[in-house]
Amino acid sequence: MTKNKTRIIEFPTKTETSSHPVIKDGIKNFDDYEGYEDEEYFNLLEEKDYPGLIQYCKDRATENPCGLYAKANLGKAYILNSNYEKALSYLSECHQQYPNIDEYQHLLLDVLFGMGMTEDDYDWSKKPVVLRLNKDIIDACYLYLRPKRKPRSIYDIHNEFVFKGYVTFTPKDLLLELLDDQRFIADDPEDQEMLRVVRKKDLK
Repeated sequence: MTKNKTRIIEFPTKTETSSHPVIKDGIKNFDDYEGYEDEEYFNLLEEKDYPGLIQYCKDRATENPCGLYAKANLGKAYILNSNYEKALSYLSECHQQYPNIDEYQHLLLDVLFGMGMTEDDYDWSKKPVVLRLNKDIIDACYLYLRPKRKPRSIYDIHNEFVFKGYVTFTPKDLLLELLDDQRFIADDPEDQEMLRVVRKKDLK
């Protein structure tokens, strides 16, 4: 099927050159990309006061205009408040300035999926890796567990994919698929979240 090009979202025409110290000669110092949240941030989050959270994050981003984490937090606040159009515009600028930072890519994916779109409906500066639950993922789980002598929790297994791309499935989704595959077995019937591969002794 031919993709409908008219749906692809393009970047704003205005481009600004970043002067943030994290970017220097194309090399990133991710030590500068550190997070911070204080008590007020968590209180607003816990109370689900998303308009208040947006204003709080705006203030922090204004105080620290070069702060990568402050920008990400503001993008998250827009998403939590379902301000997808605003989030899309704001995070597009962030992604355009810092195309190699996964956080901005993944937040943009949150926006696109929230709008009922996919990663193919966006004009990426650098397209992210999107991991969906399929045979390749299950096979990767088998290769990960096969040399392990001890069982691993489903959360450990799921975390193996977190740094490889945007993970579209939950640990529970993954667990159900693995338990449905004859190559995997729960080490303890009463604790099915601890998994290992089937050994010859299990076939006796």
